[in-house]
Amino acid sequence: RTALAQGESLSRLSAASRLRTLMANGQIRATDGFALLRDLLRDSDPAIRSAAVRALLMFNTEFASPLASTAASDPDPAVAQAAKDTLAEIEAIRKVDALRNGR
Repeated sequence: RTALAQGESLSRLSAASRLRTLMANGQIRATDGFALLRDLLRDSDPAIRSAAVRALLMFNTEFASPLASTAASDPDPAVAQAAKDTLAEIEAIRKVDALRNGR
C-alpha cells in the first residue's frame, strides 16, 4: 500500500502488477487486494488505471463488472478500451459459468 500512496508512477505500476502475483500465491486476502485495486483505478496515471482494469478479472464478476463499467468512460482512450475488453471477458466468463450451471 505504501508504494501505491507515496511512490512514483513506475513504483505504483509495479505494485499493480505484483498485486496479481500476491493474490495468485495467496499472500494477500482478496478483500485487501480488491481495496488496493479500487485505489489503483483512481490513480492519476492512465497506465496504472489500465493495469488495474485488467486485474479486475481476478475477482468475482459481480464485484468487477461495476468497476469495469465505470472505467469504460475513462477520459484516457487506452483505459476505456482496457475496460471494454475486460467487460467483454467478464461477459464470456458469465456465459461459461451459466453453461456449467445449466442455466
